[in-house]
Amino acid sequence: MIKRLLVIVLILGLCLSAGTVYAGGHDKGSDNKVVKKAMMMLKNADELGLSDEQVAKIKAIKIASKKDAIRKDAEIELLKVDIMSNMYGDTIDIETINPLIDKKYDIKKAKAKSTVKGYADLKNVLTADQKVKAKELCKKSKMKCGGKGGMKSGKCEMCSKKMGK
Repeated sequence: MIKRLLVIVLILGLCLSAGTVYAGGHDKGSDNKVVKKAMMMLKNADELGLSDEQVAKIKAIKIASKKDAIRKDAEIELLKVDIMSNMYGDTIDIETINPLIDKKYDIKKAKAKSTVKGYADLKNVLTADQKVKAKELCKKSKMKCGGKGGMKSGKCEMCSKKMGK
């Protein structure tokens, strides 16, 4: 009886912990390279010597970039659903699906261009000296993390990935 109770408690504990791990899933917004670069700049604001105005501009770029990426990702997902729903029928209407595919890739193209613009906007916030310091910080952190950013307590600051041991 005690063994059965122990087994039930262990199984219940494993199920609850698995749910917790699943709930802490990967945030798609963190894939945004502009957001990562902005976070690096903000974390190192003192070392870079950023003014309050520069910090505010970087935050605004970060938020705008994140919102834009979320909108575009949602539009892409909706188009995927539309494309698949049009392919479920007995006959596939290519004239209906092709424009949806074109629109999907137009949004992906716009997302890539938006990322480049975000990078440019971030760089334009910094002075020439700050750009040099930022490059040095990136190089230092890449060396500490084997080419993947700086590490603190097993987590890479630059690439926001947990580093295995």
